Amino acid sequence: MMTTRRNNLHIFTDSAGALLLALGLALLLANLATLGLHQPHDPVLTVSMDTMFWIGGSLLVVFAFICLFAKSRWLQLALILWLAVDFVVYQLGLRAMGVAHGFSGYLGALAGAFGVSPIVAEWTLNVVFAYLLLGGCTCALWIWLNRRNSLKMVCAACGGHIAFTAKDLGKQTACPHCKAGVTLREPGNLKMSCFFCKEHIEFPAHALGTKIKCPHCNNDITLKEPS
Repeated sequence: MMTTRRNNLHIFTDSAGALLLALGLALLLANLATLGLHQPHDPVLTVSMDTMFWIGGSLLVVFAFICLFAKSRWLQLALILWLAVDFVVYQLGLRAMGVAHGFSGYLGALAGAFGVSPIVAEWTLNVVFAYLLLGGCTCALWIWLNRRNSLKMVCAACGGHIAFTAKDLGKQTACPHCKAGVTLREPGNLKMSCFFCKEHIEFPAHALGTKIKCPHCNNDITLKEPS
């Protein structure tokens, strides 16, 4: 289940990156298609729409590559949510300034470059950023809850850390690092019986495979997975 959710998170960040890349290129292409034409002035940021498109398109392309290739999920989600929240704040700014036609009145270059109406262009942007906002919030909440509720153990074969949920305790799985078969156990010390004196020996999971002297009979033994 955890692997499935991680795959879903990966799918979301990849899809968000693809959408941001497409949107960023669309803004840049819209400017190239309307070079030399007079552009309306954005009332919120007080810059011309072509300047806004150049800056916004470039940022979206950079953020798209981060979403597609960065290893930090928190960085990817932070950028996605920041963009989505900024878009909402911008829309609210237009409403606060009493712009009756909303954002559609300033999307002539984008709409004209792709042969659609400004209203269609505005609704497309609204759908994209709504997906980014809802998806980003959902994924961030899942990561936060997963970190609170997850357990960790050490793989006996490679020493790598394995994260899992409490409901998966006792299940057999493959180590995500070395693919060796492991049994998911409660974090903490392990116990085994000495081969010679049958006394119990307690040791941390990361010591599996280590050769020590039994503290009871002083014979050499190898720390093994409890049977």
